[in-house]
Amino acid sequence: MSEKRVTQSLLLPDLRYVKETFTNKTRVIECIKVSEFEVCPHCATKTSSIYDHRITSPRDEHIRDKLVQLVIKKRRFRCVNAECRRVFTEPVAGIMKRYRTTQRFRAYIRKCASRYMSLKEVRTHVKCSNSTVYKAFYQQIDLELRKTQNPWPKTCQPPKYGQNS
Repeated sequence: MSEKRVTQSLLLPDLRYVKETFTNKTRVIECIKVSEFEVCPHCATKTSSIYDHRITSPRDEHIRDKLVQLVIKKRRFRCVNAECRRVFTEPVAGIMKRYRTTQRFRAYIRKCASRYMSLKEVRTHVKCSNSTVYKAFYQQIDLELRKTQNPWPKTCQPPKYGQNS
């Protein structure tokens, strides 16, 4: 299996591999977002009218103790609806709006927190700021708590025999 195919399998679902470079302890993977069209978040109109391009560089989960930096070339679209005409940037699955880290990286911070004694050690391991570690850790803990607190959905009770409903 070629290295390009392996790297493509490690990327987020909507991204296509372009190239990759290595620095000291960082693996920089360049990729582009692939889709035929996007939907305007304001008026829900399908559009394929490209307005501009932007480059974002979110952090991703470590691979073999190497830092991973994604460099994503995203398109900006102009809505084709005559009443809207707003400009928006296409979203990438796995990266929340206005975040500089992927969801995998945030889950990785929580996993590291279970291995180390303090969040300060996690911070030195993942090489990011205190606020990023604390926010990501407590966000992931909150997600886990919500999963366990939500009870199973209640099912409809069938009518008892002999009763007309």
